[in-house]
Amino acid sequence: MNRQKVETIAGIYGCEISLENNEWVLYTRSNDLEVAKVIQSHFPKYGLTISLLTDRDEYIVYTGTHLEGEQNDRTN
Repeated sequence: MNRQKVETIAGIYGCEISLENNEWVLYTRSNDLEVAKVIQSHFPKYGLTISLLTDRDEYIVYTGTHLEGEQNDRTN
């Protein structure tokens, strides 16, 4: 797993990407759990967590992909 794969999956599903605690997280922009599960399926070994952000009414998918030396940032 690497940043390129995370960016590709994010582009396909229209997700925002965030690097949080050196882990890539995808903001789904959707409150549909099935969409989050499909996104998670691209990270079968690593994507262990899906969370609902109630204040934003969207799911986020933790990819389990970690990068060292990156700054926490949020991109579209």
